[in-house]
Amino acid sequence: MTDESSQAATTAVLFDGRPSTRPTVAAAVTVTLLTLGIVIWLFVDGESVVGDTGQTLAGVVGVLGSLVLLRLLGRLYALTRTSYYVTPTEIRRERSFLFSRSSREIPVSRIRGIKMTQTPFQRLFGYGSVAVLTAGPNQSLGFVSLEQVPEPVTRRDELRALLRDTDDDGTASATAV
Repeated sequence: MTDESSQAATTAVLFDGRPSTRPTVAAAVTVTLLTLGIVIWLFVDGESVVGDTGQTLAGVVGVLGSLVLLRLLGRLYALTRTSYYVTPTEIRRERSFLFSRSSREIPVSRIRGIKMTQTPFQRLFGYGSVAVLTAGPNQSLGFVSLEQVPEPVTRRDELRALLRDTDDDGTASATAV
């Protein structure tokens, strides 16, 4: 391979994307509707079921539902500020949150495992998470998770193919691109 073609293989972006917000929005709507439904039920009909503690219980459910909703909204904001890039030589996740920025990269030659997960909400919408692991411990610098990507099984299979097509020295073979 010439220097020019190897440089083109190095800079070619195989996947460039952002996580989907659909499963998180669906979870937020579900939490909001359940919280409102339970609170209204406790105020309207709760006294006949739970006695005088219906209003107190409604307040507790309202506070807990609000806290879960706030956490989901924070996650939603974080997802909108995240980008993923997969090239023949590296996998990178970039985040910008308020005034800070972070980037995590893993060379393809260091990948030792790929993990794919889907929650029920993610599965409903066709999204999932694909984690790329190196020999380091979980959540170390050798761990990158591509969260809520479309078609996670396809993404996992593409990463497996990329691993097969990468030589032992970490460079992409002629069949990789």
